[in-house]
Amino acid sequence: MVCSSIAALPGALLSMAYTFYVVERQPSSFVISIALVLPASFNALSKVWGFMADYYGSRKLFISAGWLSSALTLLIPLLKPSLTTVLLASVLGSALWSVGAPALVAEVMSYGEPGTRLGVWRSVGDGLYLLGTLCAGLLYGALGLEGILALCLVTYLATGLAIAVAYRGAAAPRQGVGGKPLREFVEDLKVSLLEERAAMLGLATLISWFSIWSIEGLARAKVLRALGSEPLYSLVSAVATAVEMVSAPLIGRLVDERGPLLVAVAGVVMHVVTGAVIAYMSNPLPLSIVWCVPFGYMLTCSLYVAYARLVRGLADAVGTCNTLISAVALPATLAASLADLIGADHAIMVLTLSSIPAIPLLLRLRE
Repeated sequence: MVCSSIAALPGALLSMAYTFYVVERQPSSFVISIALVLPASFNALSKVWGFMADYYGSRKLFISAGWLSSALTLLIPLLKPSLTTVLLASVLGSALWSVGAPALVAEVMSYGEPGTRLGVWRSVGDGLYLLGTLCAGLLYGALGLEGILALCLVTYLATGLAIAVAYRGAAAPRQGVGGKPLREFVEDLKVSLLEERAAMLGLATLISWFSIWSIEGLARAKVLRALGSEPLYSLVSAVATAVEMVSAPLIGRLVDERGPLLVAVAGVVMHVVTGAVIAYMSNPLPLSIVWCVPFGYMLTCSLYVAYARLVRGLADAVGTCNTLISAVALPATLAASLADLIGADHAIMVLTLSSIPAIPLLLRLRE
């Protein structure tokens, strides 16, 4: 938990630095969305990696492999900074990180009540993410993209090696006993994606996250431009992180006590409200307020717990959820090009409203 929380610091620095670097070059709305959202689509193999980690009972191996290999991708833009190399590093880093991400979250969920445990873990990580967002604007101005990349590379490698050498994971029984991995994987796909309840939950996940991904780049660019400076954007993002840090344990407890589906519905409703405000407000104050609403974590935490109740292995459950979330990132990025046709504000509103059909699906599952 300590090392993964420390890694939130370079994660914040990278996210902010990439946002600054891309928006500074003033590309089209489509290119902004490609640069900021497309890398997430390369998490689509999370289902495979989560299944394999559970099947072989070797979460630590997958965590270490994904962690260290994704860190090395930072060398690409470090050696030759450009919009192309930043995008390439983001894509490769995201794909390699997904090798260990399901196993990492499963390790956290293995102790105690899963929602509460995830909330506490997220809160600890948010503390360091908060530090990163507070420092990002000043560090970017002082060090530039290359300096931040070097700092993040060193931090990722140090924490990754610490995990590889010193970490002893939770007892994770090997799921694969006899049989063939491919055959068991196919059977697992039927259970986790095609059975009635799993299919409904999967459809709700796809609908809600398509909407979230499609406005992600557009919303970031609008808020940054409305605030007018990178340090101020860093400050607002830091406040958003602080709000999530405080609320994450409460959200986790709510998921455990009230059930994940009700919390997921609340997350979608909050997304719709914040998207509407971002679409048609230009005043920095209301934009800053809605930027701090933690609807993304509400959805992620609740969906992880919901899938853990449907799928046999914890890493497999997390991988299933991550795969569905990532699968819609690319079509959502393409949908964001609507902004070049009807304007960014109208596009944000239309794409935000596309999440509403997820609400009746989640309510039906709850019944």
